[in-house]
Amino acid sequence: MPPPPIADVIFNPRTQVPLARDKIRYVGERWPSFLAQNRYLAEDALADIAVELDSLPVVVDLEKSMPGRSARVHDDVRSNVAAHVRQSRG
Repeated sequence: MPPPPIADVIFNPRTQVPLARDKIRYVGERWPSFLAQNRYLAEDALADIAVELDSLPVVVDLEKSMPGRSARVHDDVRSNVAAHVRQSRG
């Protein structure tokens, strides 16, 4: 949902998808899985699956996730800032 019209707002909308594509962005994010009719078929299918993941540095501090300090969550966005709004009144 877009934010209300505010001057100089930074808003990087993203659609939340049920399964990760191309990049796993956080611990616990779901990635593709499969179903089988029984355990034996599942184990056979599992033997044919090969997954290669490149590790990214872990960032658990908000300040360290700012531009130029860590890997970007979304490669098409210049920083890890999802939205920035500055308002004043009076």
